[in-house]
Amino acid sequence: VAVTVYYVDNPDDTTSMYTMIDEQSDACFVTNHVLQTLNVPSYPVEVKLSTLLGEELIQCRKASGLIVRGTKESVEIPLSGSYSSHNIQAKE
Repeated sequence: VAVTVYYVDNPDDTTSMYTMIDEQSDACFVTNHVLQTLNVPSYPVEVKLSTLLGEELIQCRKASGLIVRGTKESVEIPLSGSYSSHNIQAKE
């Protein structure tokens, strides 16, 4: 799904990207590059990821204030909190 993302304090500075939706997830992850590109303030946190394969603690950053909308849509969705990582692994 293609989306446009911006930081609430700077709605004129946007970036576009593709997203992956995981209906079983209760968190939102973005790359560090997105936070840097949009100048979103963040702070370091440790997050426990739980999957069928087990649990793992990862170091990442937490940010608030990201807004997302479909590239051809007008409805905007504020993300309550996002976690960032250098690389988000996904199997195609």
